[in-house]
Amino acid sequence: MITQRMLLDAINLQLVSLGHGWAVHRDALPEQFERPCWFISAEEQERTVMTRFSDDVKQKINILCIGNLNEDNKGNADELTAMADEVIELFTNASYVKVNDRCIGIVGMKAERTAEDGFKIEMKLFFLDSARTSKELPLIEKVFTNQQVK
Repeated sequence: MITQRMLLDAINLQLVSLGHGWAVHRDALPEQFERPCWFISAEEQERTVMTRFSDDVKQKINILCIGNLNEDNKGNADELTAMADEVIELFTNASYVKVNDRCIGIVGMKAERTAEDGFKIEMKLFFLDSARTSKELPLIEKVFTNQQVK
C-alpha cells in the first residue's frame, strides 16, 4: 500500500536531487526558516474501491516554492517563476513519482502565484493501490445452480 507519507518522502527526494541544498519543509514552516526553500503537503485523497483487492487512488500534492525577499520584503517574480519552472520540469520530464518499486503517474499540474514570496504547484497523482481490507472473506463452500439436465 502506498501511503501519503511515502509519496511525500519520494517527492522530497526528487526536490533534493535538484542539488540546490534548499530545505524541504513538511509539517510547518519554522519561525526562522532559510530562503529559498520548499514546503510540501499531501492534500485531499480520493480512494475508490475497484475490487476486493485494489483501490483507485487520486492524490493531490502541493509544493510551495518560497523565494528570497528583496529590500522591500517582496519576492522576486523572476526567481519565483524560475523555481516553479524547475519543479514543473523535474516532474513533467519524468511524468511520475517513484515510490519504492512503483511509478505513480502524474496526471496534472497547476502552478499559481500565492503571495509576494511564494509560488504553488499543485500536482495530481493517479494510481491503483492494494485495498485496505482488514479481514479475510470466507471461502465459498457450496455452489447451487438452477440447471436441469434433459
